[in-house]
Amino acid sequence: MKLVAEQIKVLRERKKELEESIKHYREGAQEREKTSIDGVGLPFLGDFQEDMAYANTRREYHEIEKQLGQAEFVTERNYNAVDIGTAFYVNFGDDDRERLMLIDENISNGGYKLVSTKSDFGKAVIGKREGETVTYTVQATGRKLSLTIDEIDTIRENYEHFIRETEQHNRLCHTAKEELRQLKESNPEEYANRHTISKSQWYLANEEYGKFGNQSKSRADIKRKSYLRDILANAKIAELPKDDTIGIGSKVEVLITDENGNTKTKQFEYINQAISTELESQYVERITAEGRSLFGLKANDTFKIKRKNKPALMGIVLSVKNYDVELGEKRVK
Repeated sequence: MKLVAEQIKVLRERKKELEESIKHYREGAQEREKTSIDGVGLPFLGDFQEDMAYANTRREYHEIEKQLGQAEFVTERNYNAVDIGTAFYVNFGDDDRERLMLIDENISNGGYKLVSTKSDFGKAVIGKREGETVTYTVQATGRKLSLTIDEIDTIRENYEHFIRETEQHNRLCHTAKEELRQLKESNPEEYANRHTISKSQWYLANEEYGKFGNQSKSRADIKRKSYLRDILANAKIAELPKDDTIGIGSKVEVLITDENGNTKTKQFEYINQAISTELESQYVERITAEGRSLFGLKANDTFKIKRKNKPALMGIVLSVKNYDVELGEKRVK
């Protein structure tokens, strides 16, 4: 099974919701355990509906964990022809134009309009280019349909992406690049701190490492597996700030205003730099212009994001949360 970033985002968000439900149930069970009837703990007498809901929650949680752990992540998009992860526009008549995205399996959509390669339409549309007509038969009814690929969406901002899809030197802003160069020479300790990772990054690297199994075939896989092994075994986990300032691992929400006065909120985790399958929408790197403008700020602080050949973006920090997460089982042996 192959997953695109849009699906991965939905699965990760749902997984967090389930983690909270499991946590709350366990806390409630501990409270019930304190009260007993004839020496039998109330949890064992059983609130049947609550226990069944807990069992279903755990089942869904482990299913998502399995999907994320076993699926192949599509980290490169095809903008020339319809492929897994490509968004395209079709016209169904009467100016009913739709933006669709081809995916492998429709396990969750999060509001996206997705077309599975397992469907009759998905099988017909894969490999098609702009302007090409698609004709296919709906197997269930025998009806033949025909439509044209109006446009393939090539605007990167319209997609969810993995941060590391772009080469690091293209994400690294000039100021950060110069600062790191100077730190490497003058302050090795602080330079090392710039390469610490958050606990959730450790988890993502752990998940990716598990996908390789015991037999990695290509040189690229062997190199990547070795890199992840080194990260998991040796990388230093950053300590969260003791106060309410933005630091590595902080969960942050900001409001950003563009040059036209349009505003949007963004929720993310603040990190030094991406190492695995961090999504652009869920992480902000310190090495970027956006990340540099945010480090050390608190709720209600304002900031400016300078952009090359574009007007600066203005923003305000809405909230900063510094709380810990548990590390999962370590796969490195």
